[in-house]
Amino acid sequence: MAKDMSTFERMRGGHKGCLTKIQATIAKHENSSKLLSVDEAKGLLKSVETLESKARDIADDIFSLCTTDDLMKKAVEEADDLDMRIIETLGRLQVILRSYPDTSGSAAIHKDTVKLPRMELPDLDGKYENWQSFQDLFIASIDNNKALSGAQKLQYFKVCVKGDAFNLIKSFSITDSHFREAWSLLVDRYDNKREITQALVNRIFSQPHLKQESASSLQQLLDVTMESMRSLRVLGRPVDEWDDLIVFIVTDRMDSATRREWAMSLTGTDPPSLKELQEFLEKHIRGLQSQGGKSSSSSSGERRQSSSQSHHDTMTPPVIPTTQPWFLNPHPHTARS
Repeated sequence: MAKDMSTFERMRGGHKGCLTKIQATIAKHENSSKLLSVDEAKGLLKSVETLESKARDIADDIFSLCTTDDLMKKAVEEADDLDMRIIETLGRLQVILRSYPDTSGSAAIHKDTVKLPRMELPDLDGKYENWQSFQDLFIASIDNNKALSGAQKLQYFKVCVKGDAFNLIKSFSITDSHFREAWSLLVDRYDNKREITQALVNRIFSQPHLKQESASSLQQLLDVTMESMRSLRVLGRPVDEWDDLIVFIVTDRMDSATRREWAMSLTGTDPPSLKELQEFLEKHIRGLQSQGGKSSSSSSGERRQSSSQSHHDTMTPPVIPTTQPWFLNPHPHTARS
């Protein structure tokens, strides 16, 4: 009998329950309330590896039954969540095994077991424009860390990588030798100067046209532009010669009120530099933020309306005559008689 979606989801729920129990056992060892022997740690490691294989098989079965994009998105998120928990658990068990002074059958236990530290690391989501920053931070914090083994580096690596990038390395098991293979695979895919340059330029060009004056929207426009320009400069692109083009693109994306104030701030006839535009926007954004994000045009409009209403309220109402002049009377002959 063919299994349906609910059956596979129940099976995955059972795997999650098993993993939770294993993680609770590991936590007791880490806080020294109940220490594991070498054989027990190895047994748990084998159980998690088996669980990893079964979880991926079930995920593939669930994917094949998804009939809509929403169902597929939900299935992928749940599979990724379980996969990350498994990866973390494998890493913790490997740290425990390395803490024993002798793993050749001895049950001796090193009581100063150190839990794999949590680190705030960047994510790689498969977009070329994000590769540079990810590569620099990961190398500095993980790859150059001599205290970490290859397996631990791969554990961190898998936690950071998402989407299409994760699909490239998800089949690698957590071992010392696999980290360098997995890292090289992503370098070959994403360390592509031409693709990164095109992605960064497209990021600048594809920014939306702002409809209303908003501090947060203008800040996003400025941040994306300047961040992309800095990345392009690192790639060796001649961005210092692009001021005219970038100024045009940014001003074209600005709302009409900000664009008008920018034009009024200019003097002379020389084309403005990107630095001048950056300084104007930073000052303009601070001004909007001081108003609680409210646009200057709406504020001035409110002031005009308030002034007009105040003036209207202080005006003396006109005296209305009790009798109409003859030329407004619809029946002039009657009035004259």
